[in-house]
Amino acid sequence: MLQMGSRPAPLSLRLACIALVAAVVSVIKYTSSNAQAAQANHLLPSMYQNVVVPFSSFRGPSTVAKAPTSPVWRAKFMGAAMGPSVPHKPIFRAAHEFEGAGNANPFPAPGASVFSVAGCIVMVVVMRTPLRRLLSRKSVSLFRLGHRYTVLEPSHPSTLRYGASLVAMAAVTGEHSETPAGGGATGSTTRLHMMATSGIAPPVAAKKPHTLQFGHVDGENRGPKPMDPPIETEDVYYWMRDDDRSNPEVIAHLNAENDYTTAMTKSLEPFQEQLYKEMKGHLQETDEDYPYPHGDYLYYTKTEEGKSYKVHCRRPAAGGPEEVVLDENVEAEGLPYFEVGTVKPSPTHQKLVYTVDTKGHEDYQMVIKDLQTGARIETVPGQCSGEAEWGDDEHLYYLRRDENHREYQVWRHQLGADTGDVLLLEETDGLFTVDIYKSQSGRFLMADVESKETTETAILDLETDGPTGAFQVLQKRKFGVKYDVGHRGEFLYMRTNRGSEAQNFTILCRPVAEAAAAWQPLEGFAYDAKRYVTRVLCLKDHLAVFGRQDGFTKMWVLAMGEQGHVVEKCTEVAFEAFPCTVQCSVNKLFDTHTVRVGYQSLVDPESVVDVDLNTLEKVVRKQKQVPNYDRSLYSTCVIHAKARDGTEIPVSIHYRKDLHKEGRPEPLMLYGYGSYGACMDPRFRIADLSLVDRGVVHAVANIRGGGEMGMGWYEDQGKYFTKMNTFTDFIDVADHLVSQKWTTPDQMAIHGRSAGGLLIGAVVNMRPDLCKVALAGVPFVDVMCTMRDPSIPLTILEWEEWGNPNERDYYDYMNQYSPVDNVTAQHYPAIFVTAGLHDPRVAYWEPAKWVAKLRDLKTDDNLVLLKMDMVAGHFSASDRYKYLRETAIDYAFVLEQLGLAPK
Repeated sequence: MLQMGSRPAPLSLRLACIALVAAVVSVIKYTSSNAQAAQANHLLPSMYQNVVVPFSSFRGPSTVAKAPTSPVWRAKFMGAAMGPSVPHKPIFRAAHEFEGAGNANPFPAPGASVFSVAGCIVMVVVMRTPLRRLLSRKSVSLFRLGHRYTVLEPSHPSTLRYGASLVAMAAVTGEHSETPAGGGATGSTTRLHMMATSGIAPPVAAKKPHTLQFGHVDGENRGPKPMDPPIETEDVYYWMRDDDRSNPEVIAHLNAENDYTTAMTKSLEPFQEQLYKEMKGHLQETDEDYPYPHGDYLYYTKTEEGKSYKVHCRRPAAGGPEEVVLDENVEAEGLPYFEVGTVKPSPTHQKLVYTVDTKGHEDYQMVIKDLQTGARIETVPGQCSGEAEWGDDEHLYYLRRDENHREYQVWRHQLGADTGDVLLLEETDGLFTVDIYKSQSGRFLMADVESKETTETAILDLETDGPTGAFQVLQKRKFGVKYDVGHRGEFLYMRTNRGSEAQNFTILCRPVAEAAAAWQPLEGFAYDAKRYVTRVLCLKDHLAVFGRQDGFTKMWVLAMGEQGHVVEKCTEVAFEAFPCTVQCSVNKLFDTHTVRVGYQSLVDPESVVDVDLNTLEKVVRKQKQVPNYDRSLYSTCVIHAKARDGTEIPVSIHYRKDLHKEGRPEPLMLYGYGSYGACMDPRFRIADLSLVDRGVVHAVANIRGGGEMGMGWYEDQGKYFTKMNTFTDFIDVADHLVSQKWTTPDQMAIHGRSAGGLLIGAVVNMRPDLCKVALAGVPFVDVMCTMRDPSIPLTILEWEEWGNPNERDYYDYMNQYSPVDNVTAQHYPAIFVTAGLHDPRVAYWEPAKWVAKLRDLKTDDNLVLLKMDMVAGHFSASDRYKYLRETAIDYAFVLEQLGLAPK
């Protein structure tokens, strides 16, 4: 249907459109062989072969040729030059000016012509009436063909996707002037400017037969009970896996995906820039954290306008000038990626250790610096995990990883020694990783050896045995028993689940000197099944207990006596706003009556709050400044959605009050995660303002598999053979939001990252009609293939999260939700996928395979785009400005799909 606002279209244009549609249909239906098309197909890079539409008949001369020195295509048609294109990115752009005098006109009669070049259909519309006389709006719908359409804008080409190809509309603009009578030759002069663009077809991934085996494989650790004989399946995209990230065919395919994404979002670039500027406008570029006391100094970090990274500083607590401890911007200069793992001064505060990742692989180098001179003392050879602890000023402890990226060894390094580093502890069981930390008192170095189900802690007494002492196991591992340990005075305190006895954790204690003594429940803090204890901070006279109750974070205070018992009843610290997040912040002192916490909500920027443990008085030291933000315009609430089994699922919501009307469906972004017992607590994010300020309701679903409602929410209801609850909860929350008129499926976007990307992948398979658009970041979508293979980093560790598909029961269950394995021939929403080539947690080939299979099987024309970061890993950009730019790209796509991008 031809639409020109309220004005009827001239006959010439209507005829042109009719001819255009006829020509398109002719081209698409044309199936006979054509020498020129075959030649073009042969010369194209392999990833673009077999997508060339055969040439149809032309009204004028046309040629297709390949430049002799580079893969650049040129085409000529009716005198219009088109080209050149970027190699491996055949996108054509050109402008040509034609002039005719009197009745002369270089064009044939008004109409439409279609031709194909390099796998693209290009249409040229010729009309004699200047477009400026036809257009009553900035843009008009030129024609509609089913649900496929194009928009013609003055001087701006627009594209029409047809099937697997992109169809480009040539926009013709012109000026028409009459020659004055008696002033020369009669007639008219028509000047036409023709702009033509053409985009590439989506990359078509090759299919190569490859057999996967689930179960017993000789020479491989497939778990304790693998199927024998194994089950075999086919994976035609397995070839995308390249552990070295150097296979030319794989890299070419990923580059083609990026080129396609760039081409398809080209028109959104101004909007992306607008969103980036909005987000940056909410960023306090020059800022300084509130200092925290540590030894004789006050430490803090600051940021400066135009600089991407933090500057670590300190000043004497007694007064004195600022010292720059570490300027990340200096360290990052000239590097494509830079991330700091840890920054810690030595016990005397004369030296500094910091770890840096310069590739995005999460492999760190450990650097030691003299804080008195500012000079580097040494860079420790080899790579570490990013964590390090001081023993004294001459000894450091750090972790090394195995070939599967698992932290498995604790090493001691002596500054300046020629004897080499000393291995102190090694964990050989692939289910376990090792972590190190010092007690708040500074007396003990703890080494936690832990799996998803079990903990074993070893301690090194730095006070008694010195930094060269050995670790002693505190309590041997027992399956299902998890714990961590703190210290104050003559007592050790254990936060533990005691197996199944205290699923939400309780606190035990015993004397330091009595290694054989039994752990006893802490008197005055009885186990409460409704209270989930997540952390215990041990101080000289108090225990500060952090946890959850009723779905949200809480803080309790215990006043302690010299004998290790509670002398006053447990007291909750009240915080006014709800829902909010309260978390333990940076606390370096042991002998103190003050604990620093961070406090924020979906609408409240983070505040630094000091809590007096004696009086429970709270002092706000600083609230993060957010330019161009008026807190009074926004509101937040918690609703509950009933899952299909009757369970109430909490949903945190925030919106802009002046753009929201109860009972009126509005655009909505629904975020979810639901794995590892992780909690999606309310947090303030400046990037989300660009959604909410456009009338988008922002919602976070606290689905099962997370830990928001306690460990049972995760262990009993969202893990192993109850994992399907995670996905159905999310679907039920979305349906509830629709039924309660918060939104509609056509107004809904869904978003998840990492394991949350698994959520998105499973949900769009199960309910593709749930939403308009899905955003999946570094998505864990190839669950079956990854979890069967112990050579893939972190796989064995994850068997205690998802299960092991080499065992029959898990194979059958996990195969129900693994996203790649459940893609079918059906309609899908628009999907935008982001990933990192060097991601050690979710390998790049998982999202690449998922996108390839979606494109191969889906039956709709909705976009599926993959944006692969060829530098960064799992956590995307560490540069704060680049991070905002990447977020702007994601949100521009979502908003455009929801109809909220500028026209």
